[in-house]
Amino acid sequence: PEPPISFAERKLLRWLFLFYCLFILYGSFIPFRFSDDPEFVRSQFARLITLPYHQGVRRFSLPDVVSNILLFVPLGFLWIGGELSRRTQSSSWRVAFVGGVLGFLFGLMIESGQVFSPGRIPSIMDALSNGLGSATGAAAGYLVFRAFRGSFGLIFLQLLQQRPSLILLVLLLLAVVADAYYPFNVTLDVSAVWHNLKNTRLIPFAVGLHRFWLDLFVEKVLLFAAVAYLALQNLSNSDAPNRRLTWAASSAIAALIEVGKLFFAGRAPNADNVVFR
Repeated sequence: PEPPISFAERKLLRWLFLFYCLFILYGSFIPFRFSDDPEFVRSQFARLITLPYHQGVRRFSLPDVVSNILLFVPLGFLWIGGELSRRTQSSSWRVAFVGGVLGFLFGLMIESGQVFSPGRIPSIMDALSNGLGSATGAAAGYLVFRAFRGSFGLIFLQLLQQRPSLILLVLLLLAVVADAYYPFNVTLDVSAVWHNLKNTRLIPFAVGLHRFWLDLFVEKVLLFAAVAYLALQNLSNSDAPNRRLTWAASSAIAALIEVGKLFFAGRAPNADNVVFR
């Protein structure tokens, strides 16, 4: 018989599920500006209920659909991981359906909240994409967690006990990535990528600092100093700290984060950030 999934493992996955929900909410509403102006709310609500197709014309962006699907795949994956013991007799199709409904309702709640958020574009298509992503993640999680029943939590808990700094390192890197790519407007449009490429600043400090120096020091230097320190703890053995490898890896991550901005509308790589990091 299959070993039952432990309570500790379910609890851990539920906490991860909760934190991922909070991460989605954070990314969906940052910088948390809201307005109850009737005209603004009315125009936002009209956008929310706009049909995906109108008179044969597509009213949505395919890159937006893809990004909304991918965003909610981990949501469905973590949800089914925390609930698997209750659904061992369910079929993958039923699990995918329930996960899809969960993702759709959560996405619809977010899109409804964005009706009151300036700078956000609410869309029913985004909520439908969220549901599809959550359903995909739930179906994948059903297969993965059934195959590795009870081992996921054990591996994670061992990692947490032996390398707690690695968990903190991942969290700090997520914070750096969120800051670099906000407001997460992914684009695969060639013209948008080309526009970002043309606006790339390859020569550091050619036009002076692009932000107040103290902000850059805190958000780039200090944050990446912590990243490098934690990376040093995990890339070194007990006999010899591998400082060169740590510096090279941290610098490569800093450069890759800037290169990734090419695929986000309104974001362009800046060599200043790499130097600070």
